[in-house]
This record gives sequence, structure tokens and C-alpha cells, in this order.
Amino acid sequence: MAAASAAHERRERSLPFDPEDPSYIKDLQRPAVIKEDLTEMERRKRVQEILDSKDFCSQLEEVRVSKIEI
Repeated sequence: MAAASAAHERRERSLPFDPEDPSYIKDLQRPAVIKEDLTEMERRKRVQEILDSKDFCSQLEEVRVSKIEI
């Protein structure tokens, strides 16, 4: 019995997630199309954050101006 318990503990420590976590279970049950949509939504959100960034806008303006001067 102790060997089984030790094996279970090693397996538990080696997992990067909790198999009993409700969000993990929900993710496993989610269809692939929905997962792809969620990934795409996250990507678009990151892109929008970059486009809204003042630093990005100023760098883009510098590039635009430098290209016009050439």
C-alpha cells in the first residue's frame, strides 16, 4: 500500500495542473473549435493592446517619418 501511495504522490507532483480543478475539467470538455476561438480572441486582445499603446504609436510614427525623409 505504501508503494502505491508513493507512486500516487510522484504522479501528483509531476503534473503541472490539478486534474480535479473545475476549470481544467471544463477546458477538457470544451470542443476544439471553441478552444481555437478563445485562443484567437486572446491573440486579438493582445494585438489591440499593442496598437493602443502610446509607445507603439510613437515608434510607428518615427518609422513613418524616417521612411518619408528617404
